Amino acid sequence: MDRPSTLLRCSALGAQWNPATGGSNRQDTLLRGKANKAECQTLLGRLASGNLMGATPTAKAAEAFNEPSGSARMTYLGASYSQADADKGTAWLKSLPNVCDGFTAVGPSGDKAVAQVTQVSLPKAGDDRFGVRMTMISTVQGLKTTLTVDAAATRTGPNVVSVTNGGLGGAGDADTKQAVESGARRLQKVLAGKTPQG
Repeated sequence: MDRPSTLLRCSALGAQWNPATGGSNRQDTLLRGKANKAECQTLLGRLASGNLMGATPTAKAAEAFNEPSGSARMTYLGASYSQADADKGTAWLKSLPNVCDGFTAVGPSGDKAVAQVTQVSLPKAGDDRFGVRMTMISTVQGLKTTLTVDAAATRTGPNVVSVTNGGLGGAGDADTKQAVESGARRLQKVLAGKTPQG
């Protein structure tokens, strides 16, 4: 997989985004919570890492973006896996609306959160695709906090484009769809031996 060609650019997104800088934030803290269901614990870990398939890819191109107000973060990963790992990861993602329809998590400071995962629609891209939205509500020092994160992936053979998008300011549905569609289009051109423009 050609890393420079596969990477998503800020200009390809449907809203103004900037390349992410280092450092943790409140979203990272909430994702470090301990869930009461094993598969939901796996979800929190994969949302934090940005690798929705879970397996180690044989090649990858990764990028991260911040929304200018700082209320949302997006991660983008274009990666090649074995066919078995790509299929397994996609099947796992599809199971989440049922398995994690409702779960709880306890944060590092002991704050309890209630979370739910629902399916989100995606544009037709690749051989297969699926997306979910996790909404996590917690109370910190008496203040209600809501974290909303989209997790979406599109697969072309053993190659997967995955996107996470969201934060305490919510998840922009249009931005998630745009990232998935643009990423899948770039991947298809790379696989065809072409160089994507932009």
